[in-house]
Amino acid sequence: MTFKLPLKTGFLLSILAFTLFLPHIAWGQELNATVQVTYERVKAQATNPRIFETLERTAQEFLNNTKWGGDDFQLEERIQCSFLFTIDKISGNTYEGSIQVTSSRPVFNSNYSTTLLNHKDNDFTFSYTENAPIIFTPNQFKDNLSSVLAYYAYLVLAMDYDSFSREGGKAYFTLAQRVVANAQNAGFDGWRSSEGVRNRFWIVDNALQEAFKPIRDCVYEYHRQGLDQMYSNTEDARKTIIEALKKLERVHAVKPLSINMQIFFNAKSQEIINIFDASPAQEKESLLSLLGKLDPSNLSKYQKLVD
Repeated sequence: MTFKLPLKTGFLLSILAFTLFLPHIAWGQELNATVQVTYERVKAQATNPRIFETLERTAQEFLNNTKWGGDDFQLEERIQCSFLFTIDKISGNTYEGSIQVTSSRPVFNSNYSTTLLNHKDNDFTFSYTENAPIIFTPNQFKDNLSSVLAYYAYLVLAMDYDSFSREGGKAYFTLAQRVVANAQNAGFDGWRSSEGVRNRFWIVDNALQEAFKPIRDCVYEYHRQGLDQMYSNTEDARKTIIEALKKLERVHAVKPLSINMQIFFNAKSQEIINIFDASPAQEKESLLSLLGKLDPSNLSKYQKLVD
């Protein structure tokens, strides 16, 4: 996959000149999503299991064929992401369960892809009729399936853009927030602020608040100024990543254990361990102290850095 930075920050003159002579190149949709539906818990109730195959296909086509924003992507530039539906309950054509969304992007000058999002949402109820199209209307709530998928499509894009430029994903967080606003009176869980502090409402509301800006700064510096520079100077890149992680202390001080911090570390905890596995002992000790404060649920995992 080609490195996407030029597409995120504006076309470089060289790219423009090159593409002028390649009119056959197709630019378009942003996502390369795969969708999987599992229904082990309700197999006995599933009188027509074929419906789950059509749901997979229809949802995947919806995600991949929809133009979510204003930028055009070549096929190899599309964002790699996956959507896992787990069905726990069936009532007629209504399904309840969870959706897990993951996304990644390539690291510059390497064959490595870094995870940006790995989030499981347990508030997933929707209606679906076999072979019915999924239709999303940006300015109004049509149904919960299209709204949840659109919300996470925007979140995937927001996280991706934030990793390439500072607060680059703001427009997509705002679009996701509009999906939330449209769903306020729809009667489905996960959209309202009153339902807790770890749902779809709070993910985007927090992301757009000034108090959470250090997380977005961290995402940019960790990826663009850290990981993307590992090929040229590993030691300096590691130091940059540590400084990026230190920014999270400001969020922890006012909003400890927020859903946004959890989302960051769900994606990054193992990667951080891998990055610093060969670091000097003093650097590891300092990092362990920082991570133990910011992400205590993974402390036993981080402890392996110094064992």
